[in-house]
Amino acid sequence: MKNHEIKKSHFERKTFLRNPHQYSNNLFSPKNQNEIKFTKQTADEYYSKTYSDDNRNFIYSPPTFLPDAPSPKISFNVRTPSISETLKVCWKKVTRQHLDLMVFHT
Repeated sequence: MKNHEIKKSHFERKTFLRNPHQYSNNLFSPKNQNEIKFTKQTADEYYSKTYSDDNRNFIYSPPTFLPDAPSPKISFNVRTPSISETLKVCWKKVTRQHLDLMVFHT
């Protein structure tokens, strides 16, 4: 069973690296061959009840028994990266070491 999972993981990585755009399209927009057996009105009623938040304006506060978090020692860089910096990161070559890091061990 584990050997099958390793082969599947390797195949998925290989497919992704070959064409990431096509892979993501197939992943997030799979072919759906099922037919919907309920009306739009039924769906609207169900989803509005299921995914609504009646307590949306609730103000969360930390528990009183926890100490306050210390202030950060290094300020966070909020500067947007330049196009050249972004491209430099995006176009880095994938190495064998990167592929080994992508393997998820269960």
